[in-house]
Amino acid sequence: MRIETERLILRPLEAIDEEIFIGFLSDPNFMQYSRAGASDEMAARTNFLQRLTRSSEKFNKLAVVERSSGKLIGYCGVEYCELEGNAELELGYRLTSTSRGRGYATEAARGVLAYYQEQGITNIIAFTAPGNIPSQAVLKKLGFKAIKNSEIDSFPIIIFHQ
Repeated sequence: MRIETERLILRPLEAIDEEIFIGFLSDPNFMQYSRAGASDEMAARTNFLQRLTRSSEKFNKLAVVERSSGKLIGYCGVEYCELEGNAELELGYRLTSTSRGRGYATEAARGVLAYYQEQGITNIIAFTAPGNIPSQAVLKKLGFKAIKNSEIDSFPIIIFHQ
C-alpha cells in the first residue's frame, strides 16, 4: 500500500528505515502521550521488526515521508486494537517534534482514511491521552468527535469516532 498526498508519501516500512524508526521509538519526545513511553533499543528494534514483517498486511502503520526532503518524519495508519473487550480498527499517527504543527498529521491521516473509505471501511476509531490537545485538534479537523472517556492498559484515554 502506498498513499501520496500533496506533501507526503505514506509507504510500508522498509529495512533501511530501521535505525531511524528505532531512534523514534527510543525518543521520549517522539513517544510523548504514548501509554508505553519511550522504548529501550531492544524493545524498539523488536517493535520495528514486527511492523516490518507485517508491512504487507491490510491494516498497519505506514512510514510518513516528507516529499520535499525525502525524510522519514513519523508514521500513520490503521491497526486493530482491543478496546473495552472489542476488536476495533484504530487510526494512529505520530510525528517528530520538528514536523508537528505543519498540518502533516492531518494530511497523513486524511490520506489514510480516504484510502480505507474507498474500500468501504469506515468504522475507524481513534483515541488520545486526555492531555494530548494537539492530537485531539487533528481528530476534530478530520470529523471525529469525542464519544467517551475510557482506559487502555490502565492508561486514561478519550475515544473518538467519525
